Amino acid sequence: MESKKKDSYEPIKSNPITNPLNQKITRRQAISRMGWAGIGVAAVVVVGVGGYLAYKEVYAPKGPSGVKMGAVLSLSGSMAGFGQGQTYGHKAAIDDLNAQGGIDINGTKVPVSYVVYDDTSDATKAAALASQLILTDKVDILIHGNGPPVTTIPICLTAERNSTPFIMGSPFEPWSAGAPTGGWKWSWSILFRIGTPPTGFPKGYTIADNYTGITSQYNSQYDDMNVAILAANDSDGTGWYQAFPGILKSAGYQVPDPQLYPALVTTDFTSIISKWKSDNCEIIWANLPPPDFGTFWKQSSEQGYRPKIAVIGRAPLFYQDINSWGTNIAYGVCTECWWDPSWGFTGFGSTTSQSLATRWSTDMNQPLNRNIAFGYAAVQIAADSINRAGSTDKDKVNTAIGETNGSFMCGPTKFFPDTHDSPCPVTIAQWQSPPSGSTANYQENIVYSIIPQYPATQKPVFPLPPWSS
Repeated sequence: MESKKKDSYEPIKSNPITNPLNQKITRRQAISRMGWAGIGVAAVVVVGVGGYLAYKEVYAPKGPSGVKMGAVLSLSGSMAGFGQGQTYGHKAAIDDLNAQGGIDINGTKVPVSYVVYDDTSDATKAAALASQLILTDKVDILIHGNGPPVTTIPICLTAERNSTPFIMGSPFEPWSAGAPTGGWKWSWSILFRIGTPPTGFPKGYTIADNYTGITSQYNSQYDDMNVAILAANDSDGTGWYQAFPGILKSAGYQVPDPQLYPALVTTDFTSIISKWKSDNCEIIWANLPPPDFGTFWKQSSEQGYRPKIAVIGRAPLFYQDINSWGTNIAYGVCTECWWDPSWGFTGFGSTTSQSLATRWSTDMNQPLNRNIAFGYAAVQIAADSINRAGSTDKDKVNTAIGETNGSFMCGPTKFFPDTHDSPCPVTIAQWQSPPSGSTANYQENIVYSIIPQYPATQKPVFPLPPWSS
């Protein structure tokens, strides 16, 4: 990891007990550690919010801090992979920013502090904790990264009710559908769109472009053009479930038996699998939580159902999730990819996409979590907006966010004023065999791209090999 200036700031990650993903913290442990936290620059506490206990982390420079950023993230539960990358990106950006003295507000450098809560992948907790950040912790701005609408929408609605700017990322269509009457005013998304082409953008900035692109290049090798669709009945899965059939049918495919199932409670997919096997569905598109897909995919193996291609949203995004499914289970599974270190985006100071990825691999000793870029970018956009606003006044900062026009760790960012989103590029990645000597079980490679400046790095594995191999 690159050396950093630490004369007035110590990163919280220097003490592993502060990372709930490195070490689970019980209520008793957290309370016993408050004495240590009181003399340092960071604190880990457990607080009561809405009748339940919530993990809270305070990440601050020594002495008084000027700008307070807050985040509610899924650091545990079914969506922990999202939160792990987000908070790492937040902290890396705040480290880099404070090493420069903080945010320049009218010629004065102001340091940044950070408060993060764990919503445990629970939508109700996410909303309550966002209120806690705004009303009790008095944060100036909310930051996020790339996350499912299951938890991001409740946070957005809380930000709207409390007139607090929120820089986040969520698939456009379900996020937009969850907006209050009149649309979003305080929430700004830096993620992709599923099927709605952004005006003025080339092909490649929607899931539809990429899912149909990689699937259709093998049309001559399918016996039938039948596609299995599986989606969870949460706000994320439902949005994709509604979009997929129309996208596929317009591209010449058949969708014999699309399935919208109860998320995180369904444990038996055998009847669904049996039907798709009899329908000869050699293609599967899906969007569901990681544990559910792991269960579905293992049951597919047991029943001998092996599609030739699997393009899956959400579930296989992060190594910690796919690795938990078992040996060889995730091999060949494709998913959307919205950032890669080779794309050449930059951060604060000398930080680049590649150096950020190197910091991650050094600190975490696991394959890349691509969400670090979106966590980092959220801090960049927040700092840039506060700088241009010349103030932490929420109305002025929110106006400045809407006027953003620059390049950040997630790429070029300029928000549409009516939809409040700035679509990011999308490619397709596939979990393949790791390089020789690697301790990881898989490596994620970009195997399909429509956008020339973000090219594929490997050829896709097609068709998927038999389960026994």
